[in-house]
Amino acid sequence: MDVLKMFPRTLMASLLLLLGQVTAFAGAVEPHQPQNDGDGRMLITIVDPHHNQRVAIPGETGAYAVRRGYEPSALVQRRLRGIARRHALQIIDGWQMASLGVYCALVEAKAEPVRTRQQVLQALRADRQVESAQPLNAFDVRGTMAPDDPYAALQAAHTAMAIDKAHRWATGKGVRVAVIDTGIDARHRDLRKRIRESRNFVPGEHAAEVHGTAVAGVIGAIAGNGLGGYGVAPDVALFAYRACWDAPGSAGSVGRCDSFTLARALDRAIDKSVDVVNLSLAGPADPLLTRLVDEALAKGIVVVGPQVADTRAQFPTAIDGVIAVTSAPVDGAISAPGADVLTTVPRDAFDFMQGVSFATAHVSGVVALIRERQPDASPGAVYEALRSSADTVPAGAVVNACRALDSIAGTSCE
Repeated sequence: MDVLKMFPRTLMASLLLLLGQVTAFAGAVEPHQPQNDGDGRMLITIVDPHHNQRVAIPGETGAYAVRRGYEPSALVQRRLRGIARRHALQIIDGWQMASLGVYCALVEAKAEPVRTRQQVLQALRADRQVESAQPLNAFDVRGTMAPDDPYAALQAAHTAMAIDKAHRWATGKGVRVAVIDTGIDARHRDLRKRIRESRNFVPGEHAAEVHGTAVAGVIGAIAGNGLGGYGVAPDVALFAYRACWDAPGSAGSVGRCDSFTLARALDRAIDKSVDVVNLSLAGPADPLLTRLVDEALAKGIVVVGPQVADTRAQFPTAIDGVIAVTSAPVDGAISAPGADVLTTVPRDAFDFMQGVSFATAHVSGVVALIRERQPDASPGAVYEALRSSADTVPAGAVVNACRALDSIAGTSCE
C-alpha cells in the first residue's frame, strides 16, 4: 500500500444522478442544466413511428440500413412544437430514446398562464400526441468516509464475502458493468485500463468526483499492479456514465441527479448491451425510469441498487427484478459490507468509505463474477444464487461470492 493517500475526512453524502449528451433540434432553445430539486420541470415522451425505420444509404443502390440515430424525425419535431404551443411549454432539451422507440423531451411551463405543475401534467396526459408525461424527479446516492483508523479494516469486505476464493474461478473478465453515478476519474491508475467507455450526461465540464470513482473502484479496481486494493471483479469492463453532479457549495460531499440524466444514462447502458447496471442511488418512484429498468431486465441485464430506510425512496429497488442491497443484514434481504471499504478516490488516491452505495457496488461485482461463469444467467437466477448461498449472520445473511458461484456454475470453495 505504498500509494495510500488519504482524502480529507469530510462527509461524502448524497449525490444526484443526471444524464447527458444532448441532441438539440429545431425548437430546443437551451441545453438542460442540472437543477437541485424537482424545480417544476417535466418529461414527456412522443412515439416516433419512424424509429428504426429502414432508410437507403446514399450512393449505395439497393443497400439499406436501420436508422437508429439520435435525430428526431420531422414528424416528431412538428408534434413537439405543437405540444409546446398548445400547453405553453418551454422546450429545454431532448433526445431519441433508442431503447423505448420514443423521443423524450425535457420541458417546463411558461410563466403565463399561471398553472400548477400537476395541472400541466393532467393536460399533457390528456393530449393524444403525448405518450407519457411525468415530473422531473430528483435522486440521491450516499456514502461517507470512515472515521476510524483507515488501516484497521483493509479489504475486510473481501474476507467477509470470500472474494479471494471466488477469484480462483472468475475475475469478471469479458463482463460489462455500467456505473451510473457522479464522474469517475478515468485517469486513475487503478481504473483507467478497465474503463471501456466514459460518457458525461450532465452538460458542462467537470472534474473527477468522489462517489462515482469510489463505486467504480469497489467493482473493478485492477489487481496485482502494486496500487491500493483491488475490486471484486478486477478484470471487468467498466462503462462510466456520469449522470449525477456535485451539489453547489458541497465541496464534493453532496451530489444530485434527476430523471432526465438518469434516463439518458440507462438508455445508453441498454443500447450498449451491458451485463450489469450499478445504481448506487435512491429517489422517488419514476415512471420513465421504471420503463427503462424494465426494458433492461427484459434484455437480461442485471440491475443492482441500494435498499434504504426512507420509504419514499422507491427507485430503483421497488421495481420487480432489481436486486436490492442492504449494508446491514436484514432478514430476507441481500446484504454486503458497506463500512470501512477501501477503494479509489480521485487524483490517484485511495481511502476508506462507508455506506450502502458501496454495499451495492460489492454485489454488482459479485454479479459480474457470476456472469463470467454463466453469461446467460437471468436476473432472477442471479438473485437466487446470491440469496441461497449467503452466509447466515445475526439478523440476516451476507453474500458469499464463492458459494454464489458454486451454486450457479458448479465451482468449488474447498
